[in-house]
Amino acid sequence: MLTGKVDDAKKLYLDIIARTNNPEFMDAMAGIMREAGNQPEADAYVSKARERYEDLMAMYPEASYGHALGHFIEFGDDPKFTIDMAEKNHALRPNADAKILLAQAYLKGDRGKDAQRVIEETLATPWRTADLHAVAAEIYRAVGDTASADTQIAAAKAINPKLE
Repeated sequence: MLTGKVDDAKKLYLDIIARTNNPEFMDAMAGIMREAGNQPEADAYVSKARERYEDLMAMYPEASYGHALGHFIEFGDDPKFTIDMAEKNHALRPNADAKILLAQAYLKGDRGKDAQRVIEETLATPWRTADLHAVAAEIYRAVGDTASADTQIAAAKAINPKLE
């Protein structure tokens, strides 16, 4: 996908889905379908991924949180559920990745100040990724701090110039 070989990516994702039933690749296919303007097929992949994540969370809740959070942050329709999962994930593994997911969940749940608090905790650590800075920019923009948002998006693009 990152090299623009969409058809090749689709073939690989479909093969992986058929062999593994892995919902992360179903989400990737949903993104491809959405980008192609095929919302009904994107919705079908989102639905399949959600069902699979729910199955995995029922069997292995703690092991599934980090993997499932990306899906529920992007495609979920119950922010309280997503926040609860993100808080549980963060309690189990209070690392930078879990903090970023928690901040995103708070933002999706209209808890901008909580999102800002968590992302600032993460920015106070040595952890530096384009994702951290991009999420920080989104949060700062949401709470009305455009200067900090601009600073954070510049930091994200300094790490990953292809970031949109």
